[in-house]
Amino acid sequence: MKPESARHPPASPAGAAKSRRPRRGSVWTRERVRNELLAFVGDGKVLPTSGELNAAGRSALRRAMAHFGDAATWAAELGLDLRPGQDRRPYSVDDARRDIRAVVREVGRLPNATAIRRRGYTRLAAFVERHGGAACALAAVRRASRS
Repeated sequence: MKPESARHPPASPAGAAKSRRPRRGSVWTRERVRNELLAFVGDGKVLPTSGELNAAGRSALRRAMAHFGDAATWAAELGLDLRPGQDRRPYSVDDARRDIRAVVREVGRLPNATAIRRRGYTRLAAFVERHGGAACALAAVRRASRS
């Protein structure tokens, strides 16, 4: 068995700050994050995902974005769109009504959740599943409209 001193490192004096190695790179400010994001997006209209930033070697930018706000905050500030998976705001009945109208314009009716998801409306598909199918989801939206 190891002696007590070998099992536990010596305690630092009370109140002493832990020494940390400084991080590489310069300090991130909100303005720098904004400028770097705009440069990364270029002519694009959609906020990049965490995976896209990581794949491009920009994980420091991703962490800095998270420090100053969420994806919805940055998209609004920069005038960019969010992909469905990036939007963490609650999905309201008004959102469902808007998406139902869009799907019905495309298809002519409200299909099942699987078909809705294939069209890219993942949040509407979850809404439909949560309400027990397309007919029940439509009924829920109609009920909310009358309220």
